Formats: sequence, structure tokens, C-alpha cells
Amino acid sequence: MVERSAPLTNGIELNAAREIEAAFRAKVDLQRHLLAALAGKGPDWGQSIVVDSSLFPKRLSLPADLPLGLLTHRPDIAAARLHAEAAAEEIKVAETAFYPDVNLIAFTGLHSVSMTDVLLQVASLAYAVGPSIEFPIFEGGRLRANLTFQEATYDAAVERYNASLLHAVQEVADALTRWQEIEARLTEQKQSLEAALTNAHLAQALNRTGLNNRSDLLEARIQVLDQRYHLASLENEQFKTAVQLLKALGGGYTENDKL
Repeated sequence: MVERSAPLTNGIELNAAREIEAAFRAKVDLQRHLLAALAGKGPDWGQSIVVDSSLFPKRLSLPADLPLGLLTHRPDIAAARLHAEAAAEEIKVAETAFYPDVNLIAFTGLHSVSMTDVLLQVASLAYAVGPSIEFPIFEGGRLRANLTFQEATYDAAVERYNASLLHAVQEVADALTRWQEIEARLTEQKQSLEAALTNAHLAQALNRTGLNNRSDLLEARIQVLDQRYHLASLENEQFKTAVQLLKALGGGYTENDKL
């Protein structure tokens, strides 16, 4: 009864493996189509892309130090900071508008100019000296409103910068947590693969001496392939996490970067 069910079980597992293979081939094709679209090419262009496994490092290691200053490389953080700095400069411009702009040369020919003349005869005085005189004391309400507006704009820009920075820190922390999780799972999975390989070697030795049947040997080999598949899946997840971490840090980061 066991000998009859073994081929059927192996056939089911083979079909399941072929189903997984078909799913992964479809994912590869979809990624090639995406790369072709990003390159401005047709879908057929992506079929020529060949993955060179030698380009991938044998082991990905987490840098020993990830200073917060690395986040300044992020475009969103840099844009938020520059926006806040620009808003701060607008406050300075609004404040300088309160200072009088007077060309004293324009008063040449006038015997005297007192504060009473300025307050009571501002229209005639301005007409006499022309556009060279500007007294903000007569439009303080507008200037104060503009200054308040610029200060509010600056406060909003600072809040956006703080929010962007906190979001960036969260993204880095999430990527690091995911990295540590995959590192731990990879360690356990490598041990599982070693155990499966040991069982396969034992099953092969027993098969040679006639102490077990071929179905046991095939089952052991299937277990090895299954453990290798899970290991490859985890390594793939680690590469994805590495990309997410680099993206969270602003991209272009290497362990040799110095700030």
C-alpha cells in the first residue's frame, strides 16, 4: 500500500513545484515589463535582460553605524529643510519693511523737516521729495499682517520638516527591524537545510545497502529542495529589505560614507 501511494504523492508534489515555478516565471516577466517601461522601451526589450548571479554579494551585512545625519541625503528631507529656510528668510524680508527708506539727499533745498511736518503734511512732503521717501509708520497694520503671515508660513514649514524627519526615522527603524528578523530566520533556515542534507545523505547510504526503498530517498531529496527553496526566498527578502533600507536612508549609501 505504501509503495502504491508513494508515486501518487510524488506526482502531487511535482505538480505543486511546477505551479510554484510558473508563478515565479510570471513574476519575473512582470518585473521585466516594468523595467522596459521605465527605460521607455517595449515589453520585448525586457526579455533580453539577464541576471548575473555573480553580481550579488555572498552575504549582506548591516553597517555598524547609521548616524541620523544620513537622512539629510533624502530628497524629501532636503526639500522640507530648504522650504523652512526660505520661509525664515521671508520673515527677515518682512521685518526690514518696518525700517524707513529715506534718501536724505532728497531733502536738499528744504530748510527743515520736523516730525510735525511728516505727520501733518505727509502728502505734500512726499510730493516734494518724490519716491525717494517711504515711511512704514503710516502702513504698520499691513506690514504687521504680512509679518504674521510669514511667521505662520515658517511655523508650518518647520512642522512639515519635523513630520518628514519623524517619518524618515520610522522608515529606517522599520527596515532595520525587518532586517534583524530576516537575519534570525536565515540562521535558522541554514540549520534546517544542513539537517535536510544530513538526512538525504543518510537515506542515500541506507538505499545503497538496501535498508530502505527508493521512495524514502526521493522524499529526503524533496526535503532538501524544499529547504533550499525557503532559503532562497529568505535571501530574496533580505535583498528587498536592503533596498528598502537604502531608500529610507536616501539612497547611494555605502559603509565607507563619512559625514
